[in-house]
Amino acid sequence: MVIRSGLIWGPGDHGHVSMVYSSVARTGAACYVGEGLNTYSSVHIDDVARLFATALNQGTAGALYHAVAGEIPNRWIAEAVAHDLGCGTRSLTEDEGTAVWGEFGALIMAASSRGRAPRIRQDLGWAPHHTDMLTMIGEPRLRELAIRWRAHPAAPAAPFAQRTRWVCAPGLGPSEASAGPPGAGDDWTVEFGAGLSPAQKRRGVSQ
Repeated sequence: MVIRSGLIWGPGDHGHVSMVYSSVARTGAACYVGEGLNTYSSVHIDDVARLFATALNQGTAGALYHAVAGEIPNRWIAEAVAHDLGCGTRSLTEDEGTAVWGEFGALIMAASSRGRAPRIRQDLGWAPHHTDMLTMIGEPRLRELAIRWRAHPAAPAAPFAQRTRWVCAPGLGPSEASAGPPGAGDDWTVEFGAGLSPAQKRRGVSQ
């Protein structure tokens, strides 16, 4: 049995919300890459823990379950952080993102990873209790990152030039599958690279 989760968020996480807060200390603005349409499906840590317990009791041997509950574009995160801190937002190029978050961090912020989870709802009766990652906005630990990051800036790294689209796991309908290669059906899509066209950024898998 495999449980594949989206971006896990909750107490103590180091995901996109915390990365945007930390960018404020480095640049004075809440940052995102490109147009900010890059989107990750996400799930709260409490919901993941509850899913594991349910799957151990009711899951099918050899089954693949996706744990996702919602998704928010990076620009929406940046706008919420900017409103919380009273600062502006800023779009970064991939090279500028590398200077703020490091090469791997910039890669993450320039990517999309979107999935859906009908099987766990149908087979296990699982439903998330937390669906909005923006409920974390304003937490003291996150506001502290806007100051603390100055003491531990990311070391600039060589820029990456990568544009990759990975689709996997059959299961989508014809309209959703059209986002992938011809004839493909997928329920998880990963896209790297802020250089994708607006149409490509908006495509992918909806929950």
